[in-house]
Amino acid sequence: MDFIESLKRLWTPPANPEDLSSSTRALLARLEAVDWFANVGMPMDVGPDIQQLSGWSEAIEVCSSPQSEDAALEAQNELTMKLHARHLQAYQAWNSKVLRLKPIVVKLVATKLAAPSTRASVPDDIERAFGDSVRWDLLGLCMSYEYEHLVPVSKYYTLVEEQYLAGRFPCGWVGQVPDDMAGSFELGKLAVL
Repeated sequence: MDFIESLKRLWTPPANPEDLSSSTRALLARLEAVDWFANVGMPMDVGPDIQQLSGWSEAIEVCSSPQSEDAALEAQNELTMKLHARHLQAYQAWNSKVLRLKPIVVKLVATKLAAPSTRASVPDDIERAFGDSVRWDLLGLCMSYEYEHLVPVSKYYTLVEEQYLAGRFPCGWVGQVPDDMAGSFELGKLAVL
């Protein structure tokens, strides 16, 4: 661990799940209860919003694609822009909520990725993009639940949640993501392994 990382860890406030909304706590409990990636590569019913991928190499390629990065940012932007426009006081708590949630999400991801059932489903030589993608997805999903009483959870995060809970890896987005948020997540599909 380098010096900067050790400083960041010192300044990270202690994570207290009681500081989170009840819906965020319920989401975290659901995520903790499932075997992550247990159904990766298994046949699935593919709806109009899902594209099933063929294997881990394709999944890693998609999760590090510009479209996937754009989709994750667009989902966050959708939430933050609506909060800023309609609920400015609540929006001002964004950074403190992220600081409370991040250690909880990081710990959950580390615990789940270390579980024998998860290690059996995920190749050892998986790229760093995988862990980053999982942490980013879950932090964004948790932030959506923190504010769901003000802004409904977006289609993107609804799809992501469904796939994690189904034991799959939602690896990113294939297709276009509009920059103006009009019709966001209507032009592409969530890629799933």
